[in-house]
Amino acid sequence: MLFMILVPNPRPRLNGNKGFFLLLILSAWIFQISCSSQKMDQKEGSYSLVDKGLGNNYDPFSSAQIQHFTSGKGNESVANLALLLPLNLNSMGSDPNSASLHNTIENNALVWDFYQGFVLGLDSVGRYNQDHGIKGIDLQVMDTGEDSLVLNQILMGGPLDPMDIVIGPLYPSQIKQVSHYAIQKKKFFVSPISPQPLTNFNNPYLIMMNSPLEAYSQKTVEFIQDHYPVANVLILDNSSQDLSYYGSMVSHFNHPPKLIKININQIGTEKIPLSQSLPNILIVPSLDKAFWSKLVVYLGSLNPSFQLNVFAHPNFPRLNFIDQDLLQNLHIHYPANYLIDKDDPAAVQMQALYKSRFQTNPSQYSYLGYDMGFYFGKSLTSGDSLQVSLNSFDWKGIHNDFHFTHDPKLGYQNTSIKMLEYINNTLQEAK
Repeated sequence: MLFMILVPNPRPRLNGNKGFFLLLILSAWIFQISCSSQKMDQKEGSYSLVDKGLGNNYDPFSSAQIQHFTSGKGNESVANLALLLPLNLNSMGSDPNSASLHNTIENNALVWDFYQGFVLGLDSVGRYNQDHGIKGIDLQVMDTGEDSLVLNQILMGGPLDPMDIVIGPLYPSQIKQVSHYAIQKKKFFVSPISPQPLTNFNNPYLIMMNSPLEAYSQKTVEFIQDHYPVANVLILDNSSQDLSYYGSMVSHFNHPPKLIKININQIGTEKIPLSQSLPNILIVPSLDKAFWSKLVVYLGSLNPSFQLNVFAHPNFPRLNFIDQDLLQNLHIHYPANYLIDKDDPAAVQMQALYKSRFQTNPSQYSYLGYDMGFYFGKSLTSGDSLQVSLNSFDWKGIHNDFHFTHDPKLGYQNTSIKMLEYINNTLQEAK
């Protein structure tokens, strides 16, 4: 489970029916070829339009005509969205059995899962709008590849100028290009995944969906001080890399915690000054699995009279600890920007719709795309300006919750972060 994306280009492998993805990508590739009037020669590295429009009977295998969600009562007004994704269609051949096609599919699983979820979320809003005579939606999806020159041709070529909002690209390497364009054109754009702080861009039109690392550390401090106002708070510093997480944390405490420099060989000694009478709050910013493995065994061996609560880095799940009983006994917490409750009725319904349409189960990126498609589709067709929606429309999604803080000079940042804990053998939001 991914709670923050701190690597520039994550590449998870596909789940589900690979044959379906082959057909889906080939259909998009065929449509790309058919839209010769919308693109320049692929060999020149120019942009290509993958999909334009979502209709009531949206079919990913068709060469989708431009369609709008309208009420059927003469309401032709639409919200225009652009989705910029590194689909890398130019890197695949037309042969469905070619190695290049299979490699492109495998490498772009995150992108396609996000795309399919986004389409499904936007389609859900559009169907409702169509039935109730509300403003329609027009989506344009453009393949940026991972080449800055390709993206630059999109930005300079004019296809984004009529858009109400630009969503994407996904990766940090391309975000600054779009940021410069958005400032110049005074156009809102969304960074769906990157957790960079707003100060990296100084762009009043930027909407950052993920929070920076400092926000997660601040959430940890707020939770500790709310739940354990009197406690023995220790930060276990294992390496110089740990400072990037706990460095900003210290200033948020009302009473500074004790900083303990400790390496793997010192675990089990008197180096960790635990209290017998107060709750022991151990903040462990390390992502070193060997260090963690020895630490949890040591803590698990202590007398139960020690009150222990351990707070980990938001990327703690990447360490893949299997013994949930031990994690539960140690009360291990970590901040996260999402938690999917797959038993929730909305999640069950989304999964059924997704599997029906795409012949595979949704991944975490599918849920993320769905929430974003639904949120921005709803916001742009609500009758309010996007600024009003961002400031007032808090939303609880399947994957994410959205609550934005706003700085007139820096833009909008989603600050909805949960504190998670293993309770009753399941991962739950700690209250």
